[in-house]
Amino acid sequence: DYEGVDDRAFLGPAAAEEVHAKLAKVAGVQIPAWRSVLKSVQVGEDHRRIAEILRVGHLANCTITEAGDQIELATTIIDPEKEAVLWSGRQTYASADLVYALSEISRGIADALSVRMTADESDRLARAPTNNPEAYEHYLRARQAQGSSHWYIPNLMYALEIGEDEYELAMNHYRAAVELDPAFAEAWAGMATATRGYGSNAKGEDKFGAALKSYGEQAYEYAERALAHDPCNAEALLLHHALFLNFTPEA
Repeated sequence: DYEGVDDRAFLGPAAAEEVHAKLAKVAGVQIPAWRSVLKSVQVGEDHRRIAEILRVGHLANCTITEAGDQIELATTIIDPEKEAVLWSGRQTYASADLVYALSEISRGIADALSVRMTADESDRLARAPTNNPEAYEHYLRARQAQGSSHWYIPNLMYALEIGEDEYELAMNHYRAAVELDPAFAEAWAGMATATRGYGSNAKGEDKFGAALKSYGEQAYEYAERALAHDPCNAEALLLHHALFLNFTPEA
């Protein structure tokens, strides 16, 4: 949930997806797919029903309140069966520190659930994808514009339906992000997913059309840029593997 100025309301769903993506990297956290989470909340605020749909034992909710250059994050973990609050936390940060705040929320949720993490998992959970707050905001705006999850599934190659306007808006934000921070692996990976999704649904093109090939090659190059900065980026790895045989740019 987001409480603040209207033109920054994107922070609510963007922050939720970021925390989900971070927790999905922890083996001890069994978390449903992001698309399933989005669909489940359409049933309303019936915690027990949402938990049944997702087949989970706990639900986490966070409210971001932004005023001036400060943000307050209030996080709650709920036992939906008992309608009981198991843990809650409230922290205040500078708005520019949102990237670190979301890492802290993710760690707080994992700790509250008594999840044991390896040193590598703990490090990746705490690691900021970029140290540039402006680049991070562009990245979050791009994610919301493209309407996709962090996890690209090769077997659902054509699942992301993204129109021309959404694609251009997302890519403009992604380009701004990597211009501000060329080593921003998550932004490069997002560019790859958006480009592949848009190319797969290009109007007037058959499965092996010129547009599909062109966008596939671009997506492959973006995935390679992501992996050059983070060889363990799951989104880029999955996309890179799926595109390798068909869309490796010609020498």
